[in-house]
Amino acid sequence: MKIIKNIRIQGSRQRDIYIDLFVPETKIKAPVIVFSHGFKGFKDWGHFNLLAKNFCRENFIFIKFNFSYNGTNSDHLDDVYDKEAFGHNNLSTELNDLGCIIDFIFSQNFPAKEGFNSELYLIGHSRGGAISILKAAEDRRVKKVLTLAAVNQFGKFFSEAIVNEWKLKGVHYVENARTKQHYPMYFQYIEDLERNAERLNVNEALNKMKAALLIIHGTYDEAVNVKSAYKIKEMKPEAELILIDNANHTFGAKHPWDSDELPDYTKFWFEKAIAFFRL
Repeated sequence: MKIIKNIRIQGSRQRDIYIDLFVPETKIKAPVIVFSHGFKGFKDWGHFNLLAKNFCRENFIFIKFNFSYNGTNSDHLDDVYDKEAFGHNNLSTELNDLGCIIDFIFSQNFPAKEGFNSELYLIGHSRGGAISILKAAEDRRVKKVLTLAAVNQFGKFFSEAIVNEWKLKGVHYVENARTKQHYPMYFQYIEDLERNAERLNVNEALNKMKAALLIIHGTYDEAVNVKSAYKIKEMKPEAELILIDNANHTFGAKHPWDSDELPDYTKFWFEKAIAFFRL
């Protein structure tokens, strides 16, 4: 396979997006899968490189990337170091960033354009799953979506009391359970959510989207309750729902990931994903 790391394109707010591209060495044209990380995530987290290689071996062109304001920067692409960038991130930015990547894939500048068969699929983990649903609803170039432990609604994780204090102080801090660092989220996040409530409505997007949908969720998800998966299924009954008994939010993975093998729960959903994308 051909691997091109850290391709730089401009994001939606004049801040760069960094992309990793995995291209199978075959004469058969292949679909592109775009993987969106979740909240506090980044493209080189845990087993994501191994996951990308596995998809590539199955004859998929695979893209993983950092959202432009996810907290990484050109000097530190391997973790969330840039707290100011993180604090200025919001949902519209991520949605627009994903649009920038899709436009890049369909452009003449896409390095794998000769091997691309024009079929575009999205995978999104956690918040990235909801972002993928929103993008599929507004971009018909997306043909299939796979959500992993996806949230079904934005804003529900913040109580009214938290939002009121957030507005008063202008900032809310969230802890990274892995590093124990505290990251700022400026109130512009809530302002963006309120200003773009219709566009960021996951339920409405599920009603509109024409792309096929596969929902995968662990029953022991400590971050996003499995009820979210049921609610997504309820809004799009024709979607397939697969629950993985005892799987957590990351499907057995952690950062760093030193093994050459995927976690067992990830192996399970990976096989389901291959079947779904090959239908």
